[in-house]
Amino acid sequence: MRKVTFTLFTLLGVSALFAQKASIEGPMLQSASFNPLNLEKVTMVCDTVSNIEGSNDTLTYYSVGAANGGGYVSGHNGYGDLAKAEFFSYTGGPATIPAVAILFAVGKAGTTPNTFNVKVWADSAGTVGTELASTSLTYAQVKEDVDSSRTTMVAFPTPVAVTGSFYVGIEFTYAAGDTVAMVTNKSGNTPSPGTAWEKWSDGSWYAYSSSSSWGLELSHFIIRLLCTESVSINDGLLGQFNLFPNPNTGTFSLEVRNAESKNAVMTVTNVQGRVVYTENLDFTSGSLSKNVDLGALANGLYIVNIASEGKVSNHKLVIQN
Repeated sequence: MRKVTFTLFTLLGVSALFAQKASIEGPMLQSASFNPLNLEKVTMVCDTVSNIEGSNDTLTYYSVGAANGGGYVSGHNGYGDLAKAEFFSYTGGPATIPAVAILFAVGKAGTTPNTFNVKVWADSAGTVGTELASTSLTYAQVKEDVDSSRTTMVAFPTPVAVTGSFYVGIEFTYAAGDTVAMVTNKSGNTPSPGTAWEKWSDGSWYAYSSSSSWGLELSHFIIRLLCTESVSINDGLLGQFNLFPNPNTGTFSLEVRNAESKNAVMTVTNVQGRVVYTENLDFTSGSLSKNVDLGALANGLYIVNIASEGKVSNHKLVIQN
């Protein structure tokens, strides 16, 4: 059992931080891709959820007292914790997680460009179970985001398949100058009991609310994007469509065969619904093959929308450098 002292820091600019959250948690997104036989369209319906509620929660982070080794409850600390995770309840059918957004309270980077991992774990009878996916993130990127008071977007190279409840979080080691800690709500805010978990130096997992741990009812400020699929008949707008590679570094090829339309407008939107790219497409010959360069865009999930003759086809795009 931990006998600890800690200090709560209430973050300034709370309204601005929640404005970021609101912009990420916009209307549900839809994207689509067509099978090689051009018979069906698979529509991805995606929504965003955080366990922190803007109207009920105070954004904070907890610092561990020097007598207990210093550091932070939700990140690096003197106890040598190895990981922090957020529980998300899910009872729907098969789904995927293409990206998450994390709001960090602390981000410090040493002289070496080190990385830590953002992970997804399966739920195992109410505790953190098997690792489902992992992707790296640099301490320097987190420091830049913290200094700019913005969330850190993390796109997984391959969308993570889930069939039930899961955990999203960070796993790290200890190197000189490298420190991260996530924003949480204030203990006692909703939900209760809390949804935050941690992995101790001995490899065991504990809920923050456990009497053996911090005894705090907390949730991390993590927003997960969750996508499910539904199938409908192809409307014939694009015929055989291919966008590759995907994920990519911002440069990709767009190929269309047997299009019924003669021209279309392609727009690319980010997860906040903001249009970040527009281009007119010409299908006069019934086909199209071109390269698209979006290398100036930040890593994350985007939706490619192609509109023609009152019809719109949407396609998911993941940029990951």
